[in-house]
Amino acid sequence: MKQLRSEDRKKAVESGQVDVFALFDDYVIFGDSRVYGFGTYGFMPSGRVFAGGGDTILNVDDWLSTLKSLSPSNVYLSYGVNDMGLNLDETEAGSYGYLYEQQVNKILEICPDAHIYVNSIIPATPAAVEESPNWSNVDGYNAQLKKICEKNGWTYVDNTALVEGKSTDSIYQSDGIHFLNSFYTPWAQNMIDASEE
Repeated sequence: MKQLRSEDRKKAVESGQVDVFALFDDYVIFGDSRVYGFGTYGFMPSGRVFAGGGDTILNVDDWLSTLKSLSPSNVYLSYGVNDMGLNLDETEAGSYGYLYEQQVNKILEICPDAHIYVNSIIPATPAAVEESPNWSNVDGYNAQLKKICEKNGWTYVDNTALVEGKSTDSIYQSDGIHFLNSFYTPWAQNMIDASEE
């Protein structure tokens, strides 16, 4: 049944009958420069996109006062590329899963009833990974994200199917890291689908 709804919505979005971004309700989205694209491309109001170039999960703190003023019911998070680049899985403060969980708990202190959606890290292209080998750790980081979601009852948004077996030219900008404008619609669709599971 869920698959039917998802397929029907996908067709409606593709035909222009439904704006997938209008389906996001009472929300904010935290993230890095990839997430920043939701605002800069005009898909989401910039006041609901808590993101910046170079941001990691540790930058959640920068947005807590703004979060308090909005008090959203739905909180989406998508970090990872910079986190892997900085080896945030190998810090004195603990594993990546532990760091992520601590940051999400700060959000829940402000919005205790918010539903949490954690996006899996979308890998960079093989060419980009070759230049920055730390980005090859995506599976290990995602396993930790999935585990903390299962532990806490948060929704894990698995983005694997969005890129697996797809042409990188249809997803990534020339740097192999950031996304083309056209990728944001299927990504948003995947987040909405996850919210119905």
